[in-house]
Amino acid sequence: MLIFLALNLVDIVTTTIGLSNGASDLNPLFHIQGFQNFLLTKLAISIIAIPIYTVAYHFLKARFPKYVKVVWASIGFVIGFYSFIVVRNLIVLWLR
Repeated sequence: MLIFLALNLVDIVTTTIGLSNGASDLNPLFHIQGFQNFLLTKLAISIIAIPIYTVAYHFLKARFPKYVKVVWASIGFVIGFYSFIVVRNLIVLWLR
């Protein structure tokens, strides 16, 4: 989960740098909420997601051990998605 949090923080930093250099954000929620509210929402979701995944993991491990792989698959998907976003942000920053 620390990887998830680190990727999200890198996303926030690279998005902030990109926007200050004239790049645009592809996330439609950014345009609805505005910059500061969007960043606060992203940070809050990241902080809330960690305990949710932890509780889900321990609940499934205790009651339905064969479904623990669902939690790991979900975490893997989210980490993969954020990795893609961070790499894209870094490419955009490098090209500017």
